[in-house]
Amino acid sequence: MLQRAPDRPFELREVVDAEGITLELLVEGERLSSGRVLHVDLAEMFRMLRLAREEVVAQLGRELVARFEQERARVNLSPPVPAASTGGEGDRLVSRYVTDGAAGVEAGIAWYDIPSRSVGPDHLPTLVRSRMRDAVHRKLTETRPSTLRVLLGVLDELSS
Repeated sequence: MLQRAPDRPFELREVVDAEGITLELLVEGERLSSGRVLHVDLAEMFRMLRLAREEVVAQLGRELVARFEQERARVNLSPPVPAASTGGEGDRLVSRYVTDGAAGVEAGIAWYDIPSRSVGPDHLPTLVRSRMRDAVHRKLTETRPSTLRVLLGVLDELSS
C-alpha cells in the first residue's frame, strides 16, 4: 500500500511479509527510512493493549514523518536564483546548501532545470533534492502572478 498526500514531499509504503510489517518513507523515489513491527508483537499489542494493527502502523508512520521533518529542517538552502545571474545556464535555478552528511557537515550546489523539472547534480543528497524542488515550486508560484502582471501590462501598451 502506497500513501502520498499531494502536499507532502514523501510517500509512505507498507510492505507486509511473513514476519511482520515494514513501513517505508520514500523521498524522491528513494527509501529514506523505515519502521517495522513483527506480527507476533502486533498480536501481543492487541491482546494486552487492545491496539489494532492500523493504530500501530499509523504510529510508525507518524514517527517516520516526524524524523523526516527534523532531518529536512537541518538542510540549509539559499533561495534559488537564475543560473544566468551567476554566469550559468538561463533555464536553471541554483542554490547553495549546507547539511549534515554521512561524514559530517557537507556543502554544495543544487540546481533545478525548469524545462525538464529535474534536480541535480546526481550526487545531491535526497533531502537536499526534496528541499530544492519545494523551494523552486514556491518561487515559481510566487513569481508567476507578478510575471503575468508584467505581461498583461506589455500587452495593454501594445494594444493602445
